[in-house]
Amino acid sequence: MSRHAERYPTRNAGARHLSLLNRIRDANVVLNGSLSFLNNWTYFTDEPWKDFDQLTRTGPYAGTLQAFMTGVRFLTRYEHLLQPSRRTRIWASDSQRVIDTAAYFASGLFGLDWEKTGKAILEVTPETFDRRADTLTPGDTCLRYIEDTENGHDNGYTMLARFQNTYIPDIAARLTLKEQNQDISPLTNLEVWSMQEMCGFETLVRGSSPWCSVFTHKEWEYFAYARDVIHYYRAGPGNPYAGAMGWLWLNATTALLRAGPEAGTMFFSFVHDGDIAPFLTALEILQDSKYDPYLPVTHVAEDRTWRISSVMPMGGRLVVERMACLSAITNNRDSPDEIFLRVIVNDRPMPLPYCKSGPGFSCPLEKLIDYVQRRRREVGEFGDSFAPPPPPPPFAMEYHFVPPEERAKDDKGNLLPWGYVYKDEARNPRRPPEESGPFGKRRNARYEQARSRTRTGTPAKRENPNVAEFGRLFAQQQEEEKSRNTLPKSSSSSSLDNPRKQTEKIATECILYGYRSKDGEWKVIDKYEKISRGLICEDYPRSDPNSASGFAQLLSGGDVVIRPNLSADANRKSKRYDGGFHWIKVTFDSTIAADRACFYSPQEIDGHLVFCELYHGSGPAEDAPIPVDSSKAVQFKSKAPRTLTTSHSTTFLQTQDKDRAATLPRSYALNNLSGVAELQEEEESQMSTSTASSATATGVEQPSSLQQRNVAKEPKPESEFMTHIPTVRRINLRPIAEALPPQPTVTERVLRSIPILSWFTGDIVGDGPQLREDGTFDYDKSNAYWRFWYMVDMILGTDICGLKEES
Repeated sequence: MSRHAERYPTRNAGARHLSLLNRIRDANVVLNGSLSFLNNWTYFTDEPWKDFDQLTRTGPYAGTLQAFMTGVRFLTRYEHLLQPSRRTRIWASDSQRVIDTAAYFASGLFGLDWEKTGKAILEVTPETFDRRADTLTPGDTCLRYIEDTENGHDNGYTMLARFQNTYIPDIAARLTLKEQNQDISPLTNLEVWSMQEMCGFETLVRGSSPWCSVFTHKEWEYFAYARDVIHYYRAGPGNPYAGAMGWLWLNATTALLRAGPEAGTMFFSFVHDGDIAPFLTALEILQDSKYDPYLPVTHVAEDRTWRISSVMPMGGRLVVERMACLSAITNNRDSPDEIFLRVIVNDRPMPLPYCKSGPGFSCPLEKLIDYVQRRRREVGEFGDSFAPPPPPPPFAMEYHFVPPEERAKDDKGNLLPWGYVYKDEARNPRRPPEESGPFGKRRNARYEQARSRTRTGTPAKRENPNVAEFGRLFAQQQEEEKSRNTLPKSSSSSSLDNPRKQTEKIATECILYGYRSKDGEWKVIDKYEKISRGLICEDYPRSDPNSASGFAQLLSGGDVVIRPNLSADANRKSKRYDGGFHWIKVTFDSTIAADRACFYSPQEIDGHLVFCELYHGSGPAEDAPIPVDSSKAVQFKSKAPRTLTTSHSTTFLQTQDKDRAATLPRSYALNNLSGVAELQEEEESQMSTSTASSATATGVEQPSSLQQRNVAKEPKPESEFMTHIPTVRRINLRPIAEALPPQPTVTERVLRSIPILSWFTGDIVGDGPQLREDGTFDYDKSNAYWRFWYMVDMILGTDICGLKEES
C-alpha cells in the first residue's frame, strides 16, 4: 500500500496560499526581518490552478521521478516474484495524482510498454458511496464517518485548531510586532499555517525554500506535532471508526497471505494518506499504551509513538512480505507454522509489537490470523459501525469487493481474488434469468391479457365516458413528454445508443468567468448551482473556506461536497480541472441544468458580471474580471440578443408555439431574474441565506432596442363547453368579493342575536371594519361605529373588531 508521490498543494490549500500572498501584495509595503525575502519572491508555480492537486514534475524531489524510481527499486528487490504468464493487477483510487503515481510506478517496475504488452493492468476504484465495504477507500464509503462532526472525519480538524491556538499566536506576534511588519497584521492561525506549508511545497518543486528559515527549530517541531494530531484524530487511533475501516484491508491482505502464491505473487494499492492511517490503526503498528486513544492537544507529547513523518510522507509505502523457511521447502511441506510475514515501512523493517517471534523479528502467519480475528471483535463489524450490510465471515472479504460469483478460477478450480469483465452479457452471472420455459411464468396465473373461461364471469361494467376521455388525454400527454425528453437516434453519440438514457442525464461542462478573484469563487459556484436547479459534480467549496469557524477547510480536502452515484461520464469530466484566476470549469449533472445556467447568465456577484458558457476545451478569451461598470460589461449589454434553438437541450424552455421559443433571448435580454415566474419562489428562499446577501442575482439593464418575446393571447373558446369532453363546462372567474364574502365578527354575531338590536344592526354595523390590503385596520374608510370600537381595542387591548381572530 502506497501513498501518492510528491504533489503540488491541493486546491483548497493553494487558495489559502494565494489569498495570503495577495493580501500582503495589496498592502504595498516593504517587509522586514525574516519576511523580507517576500519583497522579491514569486510563487513556486506559474500556473497554480493547473498544477494544484497534480504531481510535481521538476526539482530533485519531483513526484513523477520518485514514483518511477520506486518501481525500479521494487524490480531490483522482487524481480524473482514477477510472473510473465500472469498479468499483475494494480489498484488506484480515483484521483489523478494517485493514478499518475501508479502509472509511473508500473513503468519503473514492468517497463515503459507495460500497458501495450499487458504485463499489468491498472484498476481505478471510484471514491463513491456505492462501493460499500470497499477495502481500498473505506473512508469514502462510510456516510456516518463523514457526517459525524464530533467523532468522525472532521474531528481531526477540530483538534488541529485547538493545538494551533497554543503555538501560532506567538509566531504571528513575532513576525508582525517584533520584526516591524505591523502593516500586514494581524496574521491568523490559517495564514501562519499556510506559511509553514509553503516551505515544504516549494522545497518539493525548487529543491529549497526561504520559508523554511522563517521559523525556528522548535516551531517546526510544533508543526510536525500538529500534523500528527490531525491524522491521529481524523483516521488514526483517536478516531473510533478507524479500526473498522482499516480492518477491511487487513483482512483481505491476510486472506491473500494465507492463500499463498496461487492467489498471486504481488498486489499493489495506491491511495491517499487518509487511507493508510486506518490500516496502521487496525494493525496497531504504532500502538502507544501511554496516550491511546487521547493524544494531548495542549502541549507536545515528546515521547509519543505516533509520528507520521516517518510513516506516511508523500510517496510513503507499507509492504507486507510473505516468507517461507528453507526447511519447509526442502521437505516439501508448506504448513502454516512454517510461513512468516514481515512488515516493511519505507524500506525499513518494522516489527509488530505483539508478534515478532519469527526469524528477523517476523510474525508467524497463524499468529497473525488469530490477531485478525481478535481485532475484528475489538473494532466491530464494518456494517455495525457504518450502516451498510456487514462483511462476510473471516477471510471471505474479497480484495476490493469482488463478488464471489464473479471471481476467476485457476487451473485447479480454486477461486482467485480478482474477477473477469464480461463483454458478452450472456456470460455475466449477474444477468437476471429470463422468465421463459416451463419454469418461467406460471401458466395458470392470470395476467393482464387473461380472460375468465367460466360461465359465471363478472359482467362488464358500463364505462364512464368522461373518465375514459380523461385517461386518454393523460396518456397522450405522457407520450408527448416522453418523446420530447428522448434523444433522437440521429443526434445521439455512440455512448447514447441505449434509449433509456435521457438527455438530462448527460453531464455537461461549462465555464464560469468574470468574477473578482478566487476568494469569491465559492459564491459563484453556489449561486449557479442553485440557479441551474441541478448539481455541480466537482467537490469545490460552496461556503467560505476562510471563515473563522470552518475547521473543515483546514489543509486539503476539508470543504468537500461528495456527489454519490455519479455516472462514469460525469465522474470523468468532474476529475478534469481547468481554470484560471477569474474563471473555472464546472460540470453540471445534466444538459438541462447547464442550459438553465447559461440561459440566466450573466449574474451580478460582488459587483462583477459572472458569465456561464459551454466549455469547448479552453477558457475565455481573456482571464480578467468584469466589473459591472466596466467597458466590457457595457459591451455585453449592448450586444444583440442571442436566441436558443429548439433542440433537446432546451426542453425546459420549449412551448407549443415555435415562434415564441425561437425568439426567446438570453438572460441579458431579460429585465431581471426576478421577472421569471419559475424562479420567483427559488430566489425568495435564496435571499434568506448568507450567500444570497453577498451574491444576489440582479438583472442587467437591457437596451430599448432589444426584441422581447410576444405573449400569445389565449384562444377564445367557441362555446362554453369543452371540445374533448362535451359534458364538462368551462368555468368563469368571478370577483373575489363574490367568491369570499366577508364573514361577520364575534361582536356582529352577538348584536344580531339580540332581537331588538338585530332590526337596525345592519345600518349601524355595516359590513364590518374596513381593512387594508395588509390586513390592518383602515381608519379612513371605516364608519364612526367601528372607529369607536377600534379605539377601545387599542386602549383596553380587547378584540371587539375581530382583528386578532385567526380567521
